[in-house]
Amino acid sequence: NAEAHYALAKRQVAAGAAPPLAELQAELAVSRAERSRRQAEESLTTAEQAFAMLTGLPASTEVTLPSPQPRPAANVEDALSQAKSQRPDLQVAELQAKAAQLQVQAEAMGWLPDVSARYTYSLTQNLGFQGEPDWWMVVLNATWTPWDGGYRITTQRDAASNARAAQLMQEKALLEVEQEIRVAWSAFERAEASLVSVERELNLARESLRLAELGFQAGSVSGLDADDARLGLEATELTLLTERMNRDLAAIRLAVAMGAWTP
Repeated sequence: NAEAHYALAKRQVAAGAAPPLAELQAELAVSRAERSRRQAEESLTTAEQAFAMLTGLPASTEVTLPSPQPRPAANVEDALSQAKSQRPDLQVAELQAKAAQLQVQAEAMGWLPDVSARYTYSLTQNLGFQGEPDWWMVVLNATWTPWDGGYRITTQRDAASNARAAQLMQEKALLEVEQEIRVAWSAFERAEASLVSVERELNLARESLRLAELGFQAGSVSGLDADDARLGLEATELTLLTERMNRDLAAIRLAVAMGAWTP
């Protein structure tokens, strides 16, 4: 298409219908288009070889688009709620905080006396003087150490310090997850909005091509203008594929941040 524009510009300049600058600009457009074409060919070869290395299939294998990724959550608050119940790291931090708190309670119970019990039961055929074939006995012992040189106080303080550290680590993990979720949600919303915008642009490009083809049939629009409209539609379709990929990747990243999807 750029070469066709260049040929037209040369004829217009030769006929005096356009300044020489138009021919130079058209030639520059051809050079840029050629460079873009070579870059596209290189990108295509790179993608094909990467696909072949990753899948073990021939590089010429036809591929199809995967199913669109579902919306991970209704809103950011829903995403945060799901992350708190699904993220393994948050669950680990919560369990560690609970375990540290239970250790504090265990150390506090060290001030209570130690109680032990023993139960004895005996059965005999020799009744003796008691007149009963069996007898039983329960023995309870309790010991209490009022002072142990400060050991219990020290261990209780250590347990309280560990519990506080575990609680702070849990709060820190929650803050980090909340930040990750909000950033991922913002990226997902932007990608989704971009996809909707490009879908509208695609409808406009299709309508533009339809009008250009009608104008070409009526003689009011040149064939180059119709080709430009067709190229514009193809470029918009390519942009739509890119934006859909970005939206799907954003949905996957958000699902991973929520703990709802494992790569």
